[in-house]
Amino acid sequence: MVFDFDGTLTVRDSLPYMLKAVSRPRWPFYVKLLCSAPWLVGYVLHLVPAAQAKERLISRFVKGMTTAEFESRCHEQAQKVRHRLLRPDMVSRLECHVSQGDKVYICSANIDTWIEQCLEPIKVPIVSTCLEVSDGKLTGRFATPNCNGAEKWKRMRATVETSGLPLTVYGDSKGDDALMSHAQEAFHVDKKGKVSAL
Repeated sequence: MVFDFDGTLTVRDSLPYMLKAVSRPRWPFYVKLLCSAPWLVGYVLHLVPAAQAKERLISRFVKGMTTAEFESRCHEQAQKVRHRLLRPDMVSRLECHVSQGDKVYICSANIDTWIEQCLEPIKVPIVSTCLEVSDGKLTGRFATPNCNGAEKWKRMRATVETSGLPLTVYGDSKGDDALMSHAQEAFHVDKKGKVSAL
């Protein structure tokens, strides 16, 4: 059982919320966003790979921050926004599967620490994009490939095949297609939160 995070368990992309969490006071958020504009424009124009643009953007905000500070700020922000960010019906569905003893995973392109704080107190394995750490501080680089598209299936494949269980996937975008294509059951969550079997 695999759930995507952004757009599936949340009503929108939650990365901006995470970036605001690590940017204090608020005005540096817009300065750092402006400094990242060349990479973002390059991505929009298909001149820069999405993973590279994303890594450069996140690096502007987190490079040099201790892991403890990053986790603390993510926790504080998650407590503030989760009530309007998470889809209650989808979170209930997730909790239901967990309570039934199903093997449930979150597979997302977002950052693992942020996802964990948003879903607290629900504890499930998270397969996602991870940040590189050196001497207790974030380097601004990814420790893993960006967990999106084909990378999702690549990261989940061994777990799925070892379990021997049918794969059920909940997702909302093309980034989930590769994982869904290997599922026995796949469900699409639209922007209004409607769940449809594929």
